[in-house]
Amino acid sequence: MTRIAGYELIASPCCRTIYAKARFSSVNFSSSAFWTDGKRENSLMPNDGGLRKCKCGKYFLLSDCTTTGLDAGENPNFPQYVYESELPYAIQTASSGSVELAARRTYWMYLNDSYREKYKSHREAEDAQTELMWASEWNKENPDKRSVTRKFFDILLRRKSPSEPPAKDKPFTFPDFEPTEIQTENMLRLVELVTSHPEKYSTDYPVELAELFRELGKFNESISLLQNISSENQDELTGLILKMASEKHTAPIRYRY
Repeated sequence: MTRIAGYELIASPCCRTIYAKARFSSVNFSSSAFWTDGKRENSLMPNDGGLRKCKCGKYFLLSDCTTTGLDAGENPNFPQYVYESELPYAIQTASSGSVELAARRTYWMYLNDSYREKYKSHREAEDAQTELMWASEWNKENPDKRSVTRKFFDILLRRKSPSEPPAKDKPFTFPDFEPTEIQTENMLRLVELVTSHPEKYSTDYPVELAELFRELGKFNESISLLQNISSENQDELTGLILKMASEKHTAPIRYRY
């Protein structure tokens, strides 16, 4: 569970306005669903990279603030979260590569949200159809042979009637993903920022960069990065992105840990 152990005073890097920042005693990134582009649904932690807006109108990162070590006390004053509609302006007016990188990462996920809704609708419809067909086929092969008397007593005793087990070999398909010109431009610029700021991504675990290449259709670049990851850093996500890149799929994919 994410736990907050009070709040401390910080100063914004732009105009030194004093704000409050949470002190986390423990952090939990549990979410109802994860996506290959980094999106976490219903996450216990913010998914914005610490991007905030100062009262002077400039955008900054919480990590760039000056910490005072002083307790914020009662009624702490927090910096404003950045609305999704503000992201293009935050990108345009970014005061540093780090701010632009955080804004473009959030914009990347936001621009993929419309596809996420199509993806969910498609998956729900396919799963429902699969279950329906499976139930029909199973019941044909396993007809209910209980007598009328047995059925009557089963109802009285609240015994469950025989039912089909979960469907086997469920198909897994998803809609085509066709990024707009704005999405493509944003991802290309993200690639530039990530590769020019090695301290902002791990060369031992370059999953974000591999995912950007894959969504841009640069499958060979994505595969090359993932195949060079050491065995101890291989996980479910690296395997999924590698599989999708090998099959030449560009769509952001939902998965669970």
